[in-house]
Amino acid sequence: MVRMAYLAVVGSHKVNGVAELHSDLIKTTIFKDFVNIYGPDKFTNVTNAITPRRWLHQANPRLSDLIAARTGSNEYLKDLTQLNKLEQFVNDKEFRKEWAEIKYANKVRLAKYIKSTTGVSVNPAALFDVQVKRIHEYKRQQMNIFGVIHRYLTLKAMTPEERKKQQPRVSIFGGKAAPGYWMAKQIIHLVNNVGAVVNVDEDIGDLLKVIFLEDYNVSKAEMIIPASDLSEHISTAGTEASGTSNMKFVLNGGLIIGTCDGANIEITREIGENNIFLFGNLAEDVEDLRHAHNYGSHSLDSDLVKVFAEIEKGTFGSPHDFGALVSAVRDHGDYYLTSDDFHSYIETHALVDESYKNQEEWITKTITSVARMGFFSSDRCINEYAEEIWNIEPLVVDDRKAASGEFDFQKFNSGDYESSVADQQRAETISAVLYPNDNLERGKELRLKQQYFWVAASLYDIVRRFKKTKRAWKEFPDQVAIQLNDTHPTLAIVELQRILIDLEKLEWDEAWDIVTATFGYTNHTVLPEALEKCSARDQLTNQNVAVKKIMKPFSTPVLAKRTYRELKLLKHLRHENVISLSDIFISPLEDIYFVTELLGTDLHRLLTSRPLEKQFIQYFLYQIMRGLKYVHSAGVVHRDLKPSNILVNENCYVSTRYYRAPEIMLTWQNSLLTYMGLPLQIFGKGSLFGPYTPLQQLDILADFGTKSYIVGSTNSLLLQQKDRYSDILIHLDDNTVNITSTSLRQALTLSAADRRWIDYLTQEVNDTWDEANPGRPKTSSTEWRLAVGGGRPQATGRDLPNVKSTAPSTPLPPEVIPFFPVISASASGVSTLRLFIAGAYARSWTPFIRSIMPPKPCIWPFGVDRPSVAGVDEVDGTDEGSESLDMSEGPVNSKTMPPLCWAPANWFAMG
Repeated sequence: MVRMAYLAVVGSHKVNGVAELHSDLIKTTIFKDFVNIYGPDKFTNVTNAITPRRWLHQANPRLSDLIAARTGSNEYLKDLTQLNKLEQFVNDKEFRKEWAEIKYANKVRLAKYIKSTTGVSVNPAALFDVQVKRIHEYKRQQMNIFGVIHRYLTLKAMTPEERKKQQPRVSIFGGKAAPGYWMAKQIIHLVNNVGAVVNVDEDIGDLLKVIFLEDYNVSKAEMIIPASDLSEHISTAGTEASGTSNMKFVLNGGLIIGTCDGANIEITREIGENNIFLFGNLAEDVEDLRHAHNYGSHSLDSDLVKVFAEIEKGTFGSPHDFGALVSAVRDHGDYYLTSDDFHSYIETHALVDESYKNQEEWITKTITSVARMGFFSSDRCINEYAEEIWNIEPLVVDDRKAASGEFDFQKFNSGDYESSVADQQRAETISAVLYPNDNLERGKELRLKQQYFWVAASLYDIVRRFKKTKRAWKEFPDQVAIQLNDTHPTLAIVELQRILIDLEKLEWDEAWDIVTATFGYTNHTVLPEALEKCSARDQLTNQNVAVKKIMKPFSTPVLAKRTYRELKLLKHLRHENVISLSDIFISPLEDIYFVTELLGTDLHRLLTSRPLEKQFIQYFLYQIMRGLKYVHSAGVVHRDLKPSNILVNENCYVSTRYYRAPEIMLTWQNSLLTYMGLPLQIFGKGSLFGPYTPLQQLDILADFGTKSYIVGSTNSLLLQQKDRYSDILIHLDDNTVNITSTSLRQALTLSAADRRWIDYLTQEVNDTWDEANPGRPKTSSTEWRLAVGGGRPQATGRDLPNVKSTAPSTPLPPEVIPFFPVISASASGVSTLRLFIAGAYARSWTPFIRSIMPPKPCIWPFGVDRPSVAGVDEVDGTDEGSESLDMSEGPVNSKTMPPLCWAPANWFAMG
């Protein structure tokens, strides 16, 4: 895979973020290795900005005229710093009155539009609370609507007299979700359902209205933004690169409620903390909070619990529709920290209400804020790009009149209804082609072809114009400056390099120097999409492949051993549900590239893009269990079995990605004696299949000093060795088990239905297992396919048993549980877990008693005697003798791999 953002960094002479916080984050997160390679000077910051000509003069003409009258001219539109002249009028009664009248008139206009498009009447005198932007979990529209529900429940609980004292509010949402982003669409669904309930509640009346404006676009933004009293910019700290809508709202006399994220920080610096409503955790606290969610305590705010209860009660439609939204916060780590910031969010909204009631104070805040927004002009931003990145000066041109003639709206609207519909249908078709769903490989391929077409056309025109000047190629960067606005046009780097080498016959180094001097790169996000990838194609097989780069694997002996071990394992493991190695090559810099087969997507992206039917969850789990049985039969365990490491193709075949450079994800079972213990599969929090099938791998980390085993997530590896990061403590001296997490006790409870189909899957693994050919099952009776266009999966052939997936119910007695134990606070529940960890006879799935013992010495693979513990590298767990291990091809079996060294000897029906 080629990471487009990495290519953009390598092929550009400057890389910039779009806000101070964001520019600092890219240097310490996604591009930190490049900072070490190129140094910090290659990375800079240019804070985003907006044009006042569009977002004030055109969008809000009355306010623009008022400002021009008080500043003396329209020159402020060219030099936005002249807005500071408005501060001298902050106490001018006539000015304040006209200022307020303009805001009210804009709200009346928006209220009329809302009535005409939604049928809902809103009071222009109410506080207009607006959040309009792309729908995404990190932007936290879900927290906004949870807050609206909390406000609604609070109002409902009041007496009529108490309600009279409350500030009326209109909550306005707008924005679009990506075609394959199922969770974002559920947020829109919830907003509309809440509005359907709240807007007709006679007890509430005009105290609260909830509006979702469809088909949000720039034209609608020019009407919405001037009408806002309060706008919401509430992304999880550290996730929003900059944002520009926050600037537009403030420039039009609206105040902000927001987190310390993106450009909110710089807006606060410019306008003053008294004129913005900040709340929530800081970016530096985010990772610790996420860690605590997954491996420590995670308690929800009591108000948020009430909100979830109301959703699950069905007040706003079917609880099933919004189960994923609730579960993401309550049960699956709350990655975007909604629960952590919710209490602060509600308290800050209460401050907003009190401030808005004092209209004199509110008007003062809005005038002061607008007067201090001069920094956020696009003119300043463009000058910074010119001076700091490209070292160019403005070109002075003569004053010229614009071409005569305006767009003929009458001709545009003269077509009949049918032709108008046809135009719309064509537009929708074009949109579908221009913005393909890239959750799967076909969509990525289409988008990549589009990107290549546009950049190639642009570059050919640029090169054609340059060649007309008869200049030498070394002057090309002096005449041409190309700024890559995010990763989409990154292919321009390799295309220009190709043109210079293949067509213009330049040497590689000369061409590369020209390319890097010509390009600059603006990064817009630290989210995973910043590392957008495209596939490579094997020229021999003509197949798309994935390429994994391991940087500097020979720089230390430990890294060399790790790389060798990973290579050894990938060459031995040959199974249709395990990613295997197809090729390997070394670059001139001695970086190693592993080439493996390419699958269309991973389980994490699949689960967040669409709801999956139970039969597909069962089929995926069945394949995962087969893959695990195979590798465990070889004495190998997986150290990070998470959804993003489970790859899926369009035929629903699952392959497990077992490595991540430079850390090895596979390791010999016996080498774990000095590193990690055997895998413990449980049902619980932070689950593999989200709300569907909570399968999570936990590992036991050996502590030989205390002879205890600490159980926790593979993602943390429990390097801190602190009790507060552990879920279970297993004390070998007294054979006791202490479950420290209350939620884990509850999560380990399974329903009878879940047990039935899990038993069925394990039996299927046994029945189709071929000892002579473990790489493939005996039968394959069901065909599966994922719809490329984002539709539901389809299945043909024999379906898996149709059993209902239910939430954890009352625990069954231990004696009726064939495989997975029920954990409770009782002594019998703890005893069951102890027996389960100690061992299980996997063939018949009948528990048997086996005492817990410290790990025993093992036979080293392929007949090489294992050294003493003191002679083993404490990081890698391998020895010098491993260099002679057999590297032959072929499936894993008992003759080529060692047996497991510690119970349970057979896992997932391993024979």
